[in-house]
Amino acid sequence: MKAYFLSLSILIFSLICSIVALLHFSTPFFFIMDLIILALAFIPMSLFTSAQNYIFILIISLTIGFSFLFYAFFHHSLLTEQVTFMIQDLLITVTLILLWLLFTYLRKVFQQNVEFKKQINQLKKFEHLPHLLSYSEFINRATIILTGVKRRNEDCYVIWFNHVNANNDVEASMLHVITEIILQTVRADFDLVTLIDGKPLIFLQNTTKEGCYIVLDRLFKSLHQQLQVAEIPVSYQIVKVEENINQTLNDLTYYAKEVNPL
Repeated sequence: MKAYFLSLSILIFSLICSIVALLHFSTPFFFIMDLIILALAFIPMSLFTSAQNYIFILIISLTIGFSFLFYAFFHHSLLTEQVTFMIQDLLITVTLILLWLLFTYLRKVFQQNVEFKKQINQLKKFEHLPHLLSYSEFINRATIILTGVKRRNEDCYVIWFNHVNANNDVEASMLHVITEIILQTVRADFDLVTLIDGKPLIFLQNTTKEGCYIVLDRLFKSLHQQLQVAEIPVSYQIVKVEENINQTLNDLTYYAKEVNPL
């Protein structure tokens, strides 16, 4: 939070300094014109993407630069006036770039807040499931387990239920039921369960791939009994954890996005 306010404060302070410098180097007429340009640029820059803002700033900067060039040519401006025009063009460009950085930063923070709220809402649905771990707690505990597993030459696997073939409302309900049954199925003192992108993931220690299928068989039997359906529309991935749990999960989610793109 402190880093957020510090970065935001630096951007806003730099923007104010740029506008003050623009006031110092501009005549009243040109300063008013500069403010109009900045005001008109404010709205599209808040809507454009970062790449679009780059092109937009380039166009504005070149337009203002050529405008000053023609003005100086037709009015036979002195060298000092031409230098002032160049400084004004530079300051407007700097101000637009600072606005671009500010909007990009605010958009990123807004998207992070939306994602955090989404994650919080997902976790609230599972408040009554005490053995469901947060992602950070899952990583910490899995890392500790892996250290002991390596010494004993044992294997660990993860099973991720990464896709539900249903609409959004049904998918949310289905994942909630699956998570509840997973927590009833796995060994509470040995296996770990968390959510990745709202989808349950199981960490099984001291097991084999055949052991994973035994767990899945128990799970799907329970799902059939509870849901009363012939086929459970859920796909999953089984991956052996080699060295680093973080790398394993990154590879897992990357592969899932390639197979089931949004």
